[in-house]
Amino acid sequence: MTKPTYPMSGVGACPRAVVAERLGHDRVQSLVFMERAATEGNRHEVWVTEDLKLKEYGGWDVSDPIECEECDRSGIHIELEFPAFKLVGHMDRLVQRGGNRRVAEIKALGRWRAEKLVLSLENNTFKEEFFTYAMQISCYHHASGLPILYCVKNRDTGFLFVTEIEAPMTLEEIDNYVLELELQARKGVLPKCRYRAGDFERTICNVKYMCAGDDEEVEISPDAPTEEELAEAAALWKVGKSAEQEAKNCADTAKQVFGRALKASNQKSMYTNGLRLTLVPAGKSTSYPVAKLKQVVDEELLSQVREEKSRSEYIKVEEA
Repeated sequence: MTKPTYPMSGVGACPRAVVAERLGHDRVQSLVFMERAATEGNRHEVWVTEDLKLKEYGGWDVSDPIECEECDRSGIHIELEFPAFKLVGHMDRLVQRGGNRRVAEIKALGRWRAEKLVLSLENNTFKEEFFTYAMQISCYHHASGLPILYCVKNRDTGFLFVTEIEAPMTLEEIDNYVLELELQARKGVLPKCRYRAGDFERTICNVKYMCAGDDEEVEISPDAPTEEELAEAAALWKVGKSAEQEAKNCADTAKQVFGRALKASNQKSMYTNGLRLTLVPAGKSTSYPVAKLKQVVDEELLSQVREEKSRSEYIKVEEA
């Protein structure tokens, strides 16, 4: 009997979604912005491979892209065979330097998600915060037998983070985790969804209809905006952020010219075209971090000078 096959890139995703796909349940069409993000990711992968060749990022020799004819997709085909199932994956590239080879995993993401991923790698919380990615790269490591070079490209800022990491999961951990999913599938049982209604992962899930009715009913206010209104608001916000950044760039460029003018005239202040320009010399600012202050000043004394101000509620917006 042919063993069931799971993709290395997706087996660490929501257990319910993985088992639903294993059982052949229908998938909803991918959201347009997710397809666009995948296309952008492929474009950035090429740019990242060019950067990896630079001394700044390690001066690596990078393998050429490979098309897997068996799976009709790009990437270096690899497999992990277990008694009850098989895992199949496609590595981005291999890199080499001085005889030392690595499997290079490249993630090109939007600003918020890229920054969060970099922090998780720096703070050793990668496995907890990005379990799907951790499972994927662990599979690549064990299937190839190669160390890992992890590359995160921020598509919005152009920042590239490159680091060498250990495999987050052992081969035994991978076997035990996927075996549990396979046992659930053989029983025809869908595991509990890992996410809540409204979570980004639930929004983009290809089998999200499987969770209909699983969440507590929430009374919708008559003031709640429609999906169309939310989409329009999101588009307006992005236009506003773009204009805000453009305005900042214009102001910064102008300040550079103003600075040259002040220094060339040997003046601390001057007028030009309705503007007063003032050269403020470098200096120091003083602050008293609360945490450090509490270590040297008694709490009772602090309470005598403490000032509290009310803050209105506000909307925090981050790009996913």
